[in-house]
Amino acid sequence: MSKIIIVAGPTASGKTALAVKLAKTFNGEVISADSMQIYKRLDIGTAKPTESETDGVKHHLIDFVEPDAPYNAALYQKDARKIIDALIKADKTPILAGGTGLYINSVLYDMNFANSDKNPELRCELEKKYDKDGGAAMLEELSLSNPEVAAKLHVNDKKRVVRACETALIGKKTDGDEFNTKLYYNDYIFVTLNPDRARLYAKINERTDLMLKNGLTQEVKELIDTGLTFDMQSMQSIGYKEFEGYFFKGQPLESVAETIKQHTRNYAKRQITWFKRYKAKQFDTLDNNCLESVTDFVGSSLKA
Repeated sequence: MSKIIIVAGPTASGKTALAVKLAKTFNGEVISADSMQIYKRLDIGTAKPTESETDGVKHHLIDFVEPDAPYNAALYQKDARKIIDALIKADKTPILAGGTGLYINSVLYDMNFANSDKNPELRCELEKKYDKDGGAAMLEELSLSNPEVAAKLHVNDKKRVVRACETALIGKKTDGDEFNTKLYYNDYIFVTLNPDRARLYAKINERTDLMLKNGLTQEVKELIDTGLTFDMQSMQSIGYKEFEGYFFKGQPLESVAETIKQHTRNYAKRQITWFKRYKAKQFDTLDNNCLESVTDFVGSSLKA
């Protein structure tokens, strides 16, 4: 049975280049674990890999969901495992790569989403809590257990904030600690990327400027023109939700850019914290020799 290679890390840390390198070296294909790159037409703001960046390596679970359609970790779990099992059967190496911790967790661990049913009593309590404490306080609490979901939500979106907290609490009651549940896949190599923080933040800032230069503003306008609204899950992604003030409240583009940078840096920090929980080998992909170091490590681990 082929081992699964997992490449996880914060945004802008170089996951795509590393995953492509590993795929070419070890006869693999990449399964994306990015909750925003799943959406069609959200290209620039999600840093969706280009044809040049994928360099001929097959990438799965990218650009396959309509931006107004619902999608969640339970669906991802089924889709990703189906692809992983097919690759293993074909004697190829599955490379699960991305920055959405809950997606990676849903594949690696035997997480059960069947019990995430609605709970009217709990929802009523949470709605009262939202009215009393506010959305910011609830999202801060949610970020401790599910930073990826918390990062996508707006403090003023009461319905989605309450629903996310409800789902998280039901999961705790039924499934326990997601990091102590039974593993679904036991044979894997886990690599996490933990770049120097200052260099990572500088790269995030540079990438944001490049996104704007490459037409991010126009991309968001075209999405709005097709009927998408900022209360949709897809449009709550960092790099998109910040444009609501620009298009509807006269906010300067320079302010939007700075807000995107700040939100992205904050998100990267939460991602780094999340991935530290795993027992994984850490590398700094912003170092010049990182690709070779990771390749050597994975090669040795595959032989073990």
